[in-house]
Amino acid sequence: MHFEGSLNEFEAAARLELYEALRESDESEIQRLLCDDDAVQAVLDIEGDGERPWLGRAKRLLRDEYPVLRKGSESMANGDALWTDFVLSLKNLVESEDELGLYA
Repeated sequence: MHFEGSLNEFEAAARLELYEALRESDESEIQRLLCDDDAVQAVLDIEGDGERPWLGRAKRLLRDEYPVLRKGSESMANGDALWTDFVLSLKNLVESEDELGLYA
């Protein structure tokens, strides 16, 4: 999810905390993050992709209003309009479950 840009800022921060805890083999911190952190829990609650990975990826991008991927459009002059158009297109493809369209 980090590389697809679908994490929000809280989830991205929790990802870094979890990475550090894993790197340090800090089992109590790992346990705390996995059991008590709301951002981590939100990620754990996402259903699996199954046989439709592009549909799953699109749904993850749409689940939050400000995924990390959106930051790329903020520096553009028409970034808000581009993001809005992208989200509308993505929603249409998800609603029609168009896996090929999402891939393209």
